[in-house]
Amino acid sequence: MSSYVNSPSPHTGDFSFGDGRDRRFAYSLQFSGVNSAYVLDSVSGYAKDTRDEFCNTSFTRLILRGLRSRNKYMRRLFVLISLNVAYSTVELCIGLLSGQVGLISDAFHLTFGCGLLTFSLFAMIISRERPDHVYTYGYGRLEVLASFTNAVFLLFMSFSLAVEALHAFIQDESEHKHYLILSAVSNLLVNLIGVWFFRNYARINLVYRSAEDLNHHAICLHVLADSIRSAGLILALWLLSLGVENAEVICLGLVSVTVFMVIMPLFKAAGSVLLQMAPSDIHVSAFNKCLRQMCSHRDIIEVSQTRFWELTPGHVVGSISLKLKKGADEKHILQYVHGLYHDLGVQDLTHLLVQKITRKLHDQYSSIASMNSRGNTVILEDEFEKSMPTVPKNCARVHKIMYTTVAAEAYQFLKEARESPDCFREFYQPNVSRCKLALTNLPSDVYDTLWDVILVDGPRGDSVDSPGRMTSIYTAGSLARRGNGSHVIVHDIDRMIERWFSWEFLCENNLVSSKGRFWHFYIPPPANKSKSFCI
Repeated sequence: MSSYVNSPSPHTGDFSFGDGRDRRFAYSLQFSGVNSAYVLDSVSGYAKDTRDEFCNTSFTRLILRGLRSRNKYMRRLFVLISLNVAYSTVELCIGLLSGQVGLISDAFHLTFGCGLLTFSLFAMIISRERPDHVYTYGYGRLEVLASFTNAVFLLFMSFSLAVEALHAFIQDESEHKHYLILSAVSNLLVNLIGVWFFRNYARINLVYRSAEDLNHHAICLHVLADSIRSAGLILALWLLSLGVENAEVICLGLVSVTVFMVIMPLFKAAGSVLLQMAPSDIHVSAFNKCLRQMCSHRDIIEVSQTRFWELTPGHVVGSISLKLKKGADEKHILQYVHGLYHDLGVQDLTHLLVQKITRKLHDQYSSIASMNSRGNTVILEDEFEKSMPTVPKNCARVHKIMYTTVAAEAYQFLKEARESPDCFREFYQPNVSRCKLALTNLPSDVYDTLWDVILVDGPRGDSVDSPGRMTSIYTAGSLARRGNGSHVIVHDIDRMIERWFSWEFLCENNLVSSKGRFWHFYIPPPANKSKSFCI
């Protein structure tokens, strides 16, 4: 619905829906303009004292508790960490006594790696704790964070090896680091033990079914990358002993590239989960099919704000906002929607069900017109059949309008508008414009009136197949520039299309205020017939 009023009136209000804490099964019902929120918690048996238990439990006790859990990977990782700590301690002592800087540097590298492996062990233990009232989904994401941390460390190691190879090439050092041959062989043997411990995950690309798989894969790639580094150093020292020139440069460069290629899939997988990207194993066409099925339900009026992401690998979470008809059975609709997405592999859904306001649309029109009793009000409605066929009062007129655009083509419309002179040559007269964004089928009184206030609240733009508000915002910007100064209010600016086109055709420097999901622009009268919207 788009409203045009030729008498400005201030409007304030709080459009917030409360706090943004994530709940599992939560919905709010709206009856006759009054909001009431109800929270249904589907998780029973929360571990209420988990946080206090963590505060009162030492790190050593947590490790011992994990080792007593009879998890073989925890025990293997603890043995691997112990071997690396013992080896790095011996290497550091020998380096300090002999004054070999290379041994000391390698010992610190191993110590830092042991810290990351210890963090992975800690994540493996804590992730098995039950959800509490703070972490309602549990602690599984800690393993994802540990995997991402390991991946970042290994990428840094790859970069440092490349820098070391470049330094060796510039310095042309052909006889050095022979004392590291014993250290490299020992380190390789220790890391090969770790590779053997996690041999089931010794692959570059792996299908992750849980956060545990991601963490185990990160540990395996960590020790594998260290093994490649040690093997490359051994090969370089052997080739140097044979008199091969630039052997260290070649070997370190190859090791750097190999480590980078091995780690990048893990980095992308862990990063996509932390950034809450859409699940890659569920095709977008499957989500669109579910969306169409929901929209075809007789009790669902509107579906919006559909968002899906992976909480942990293999655990998909979704959020949906639904607008229902008056008297709809919420429980039945919840079961219906859950059944649709459960078949796709979505484990948890957060619903925001908004009951349809019982007041008829024509009553809303009269209320809008009553605020402008001394002026003219024109309302453009694309869903005209929802209103009752009554004669509007207070000089308000309701016109039906058809939109031919699709929100999925918003970027293409914006790109063509920037390149087409038709969108700027006659933008003061949208009724004769040849720009694709101009609404040329509006009633004549819309074009002939110099409007004081223009409200853009339609058409729908909550899904890719909805009309979108590209043409509404463009036409509002054109009509506003014909008068002696007009106020333009845009609703739902939390969506990308509304933001893009408002910045482009209403101009950021004309933004007066913003509140909730509303932006208020004041379009001043043009000083001259400019050929651009934003000067």
